[in-house]
Amino acid sequence: MQHPMVNKGLDQKKMFPGRGGESINVTGIFYAETGTVVEYLRDRTGQKFMQEMLRRLQHGETMEAIVGALRPDGAANIGDLEKKWRAYVEAHS
Repeated sequence: MQHPMVNKGLDQKKMFPGRGGESINVTGIFYAETGTVVEYLRDRTGQKFMQEMLRRLQHGETMEAIVGALRPDGAANIGDLEKKWRAYVEAHS
C-alpha cells in the first residue's frame, strides 16, 4: 500500500504536512488519509464493526463514544486508534 501524501505526513509527524507553509493540495491528503483509515478499519475490525460504526454515526454518536464502546482493534480511545492506524500505514508502505 503506497500512499505518498500520507507517508509524507507520517514522516513529518503531522496529519497535514502543509502546516509548515509550503503549498500543498490538502484535499488530496485528506482523501488519501481517509482511504487508509477505512482500509485499516476494514482490515483490522471487519465488516461487523464497520456496519455498527456507521449505524451509530447515523444515530448521532461521536467517534470517541463509538471507539470507547466498541474498542476497535483494542483501541481505548481516538488517540490510541490513531497510533494503531499510523503503525498500520507504516507497516504497509
